[in-house]
Amino acid sequence: MLRFSIHICMTFLLLSVDIYAWAMPGAGSCLDYKFPPNQLAGNGTIRTTSLIRVLREGAKVYATAGGKEAIRTLKFNTAISPRKIKGMRVAVSKIGSDEIFGWMESADLLCGHHPLISDKGLERKAFIKTPSGKEIDGKTVTAYPSPYIKDCSIGRCRQLSRFTLLYIVAEDLANHRFLLAEHHNLADTDLPSLLGWVDFDHTIPWNTTVGLRPKENTDLLCAYKHLEDSESHKGCQNLGVGNEKSIVLKGGNAWYKSPMRIPVLEYKCHSYKVALPNTSMQGVDPFQENEAVESFRSVDVFFVLEASSVMAPYIRATKKAVYKIARGLHREADYIKSSFRFGFRVYRDNIPGLECNKGACEYMTLPTNTCHTNNSDTNKNWREFGEKINNIKIAVNNENTYPKQLFNGLRQALHDIDSCDERTKLIFVIGNHGDQQKKIPLDIYEKLIDFKKLALYFIHTPDNSLGIKNSAADTTTHAAFKKQAYQMVDHVLPKSLILINNNHQININRNDFILSLEAHDLVETILNIVASYSDSSIVDETQQKLRAGHSLEDIISNELDADNLPVLYWQLIKSLSCAQLGEQCHIKMSNDDTAEFYIPKSKAIQEEVWMTRKNIIKWLEILKPFSEGVNGSIDFFSWSPTEQKQKFTDVLVAQIKSQQFPLHSKKVKIPPSHHKTKPEKVTCHVNYPRPPLVKI
Repeated sequence: MLRFSIHICMTFLLLSVDIYAWAMPGAGSCLDYKFPPNQLAGNGTIRTTSLIRVLREGAKVYATAGGKEAIRTLKFNTAISPRKIKGMRVAVSKIGSDEIFGWMESADLLCGHHPLISDKGLERKAFIKTPSGKEIDGKTVTAYPSPYIKDCSIGRCRQLSRFTLLYIVAEDLANHRFLLAEHHNLADTDLPSLLGWVDFDHTIPWNTTVGLRPKENTDLLCAYKHLEDSESHKGCQNLGVGNEKSIVLKGGNAWYKSPMRIPVLEYKCHSYKVALPNTSMQGVDPFQENEAVESFRSVDVFFVLEASSVMAPYIRATKKAVYKIARGLHREADYIKSSFRFGFRVYRDNIPGLECNKGACEYMTLPTNTCHTNNSDTNKNWREFGEKINNIKIAVNNENTYPKQLFNGLRQALHDIDSCDERTKLIFVIGNHGDQQKKIPLDIYEKLIDFKKLALYFIHTPDNSLGIKNSAADTTTHAAFKKQAYQMVDHVLPKSLILINNNHQININRNDFILSLEAHDLVETILNIVASYSDSSIVDETQQKLRAGHSLEDIISNELDADNLPVLYWQLIKSLSCAQLGEQCHIKMSNDDTAEFYIPKSKAIQEEVWMTRKNIIKWLEILKPFSEGVNGSIDFFSWSPTEQKQKFTDVLVAQIKSQQFPLHSKKVKIPPSHHKTKPEKVTCHVNYPRPPLVKI
């Protein structure tokens, strides 16, 4: 019986037959890209929901298609929407908007969403080739934000090192650089980012789809640094011990838990030429994303609102701020992977018709069933927020209606947000008067410190902003708001962030959490604070640097120098992430360099082929005759094993030659820098032919 060994993992399927995978052609910059006819309307209008990316730092934006003076520039990796094409330029808009904000050069934009296609019809992939030698510090490769810059003074560079499969999505032959991405599909809704431009010579292209793993009953495999040793099987003399000429690969079930395989670069005599990290290993385990860091994409924004007459403009501004977060901020590329939920709790003294919860009546609690939200949940949530906040009743202006129930309002609010504790909790207490009690209740203190990720902000409105004559009691409670705010902030706020590795202590300023604002300043203040705690691009950057071996404290130190985010944000990340990171919290991990090795061919090795979902659809077309038959049905399993193999091969070859399975042969030039490598001079001891196209 014909059998396939199938390995399924996320984007890829692996089959243990030796064939090539075909894929639809991709493209590099928009200069070489042709939009599908169904996306083009009259006058070059582009009708698509797909996003495009900026290919280089400081890409110019012009007012018109023929403009000569730039009106602004965009950062590398900025995601935008294409709206129109005219000549060599593309009109673009912000995500989710139809309004064109300028025109850009096609060569500055990436229109394709998949890897480039090689001259063999294969999607182009690569591994980072890290520097070798003890004199090299860090063993990392720089990914630049532009194809031609030589340093990192312009834009953000990334340092790459780990043994991770990357995809070539564009190339610059003049500057000998590839643009690399970690994700196969750049059109994913979570908007995966580009890594940057890497020199040709710092990559190991994987130009086949063949991968290897030790078979189930294999304990150890030897990988040699030189083909001669692989051919003669010299080295690895002691079981399980490598040396300066070889490394040991361990078998076992770990290979089934990993989506990676040992990539075969080419066949050499009796050996496979492969790419591997220069260390002993069991399975090629991918980097495990730090769950604590990842959770900072999810933010709950909650408002505790006083409902006195002086607060009416602040309540309207709060609604507007939520609108800008849900419909504005969430469309920005840096926040498109962020998840928001909104709620509020109103506090006041009792007024007729609202005698409930000691003045904490109107509210919108956070649900327990939307811990992992999507755009639909966010939109539904903010619409409900708008409807409910419109129904808040404002107290009339007399001396008995100024709220003195701040503590009870906050107490109720802490129960309202008590779900999904992995989400960051941003609480904005916006009021004019403090509580009539002088001492903060113990239960509020205890509840505040229960939250793992809490940032508590108090926004104090100016006294007597409406020109009302206040009583002495009202003046006292107004002053009490700020005093009580400082007491609560001091209770929950860490005094400093301590970085052990560089013996650095950064103080956390409590004044940043207690603000006095006019209503017209409230919207942008809230928007900026929420943005600083929910930037998904920072999460991506942090995960990538951890993957490259940087210590978390070094990452935090560099970010604090750049003054991008609040110190509390990084203190929360540090306190929650270090348990998973272990030593990497304080110490940089030494990543072994990735290099080329040779593995002797043997029955202990299982060959597998990497295929995308599109390739699997083509496979189903190939296998269709065996299930449906031609003019009836083919009784495939009534044939002998020899006949089965022959018929399968016949159908496969026929399908490959037919238009049902076209082989795209878009010509891709070999990068000039790759010609510098001299071919190895090796004499094979036995004339070992390359495996056939299909091996049954």
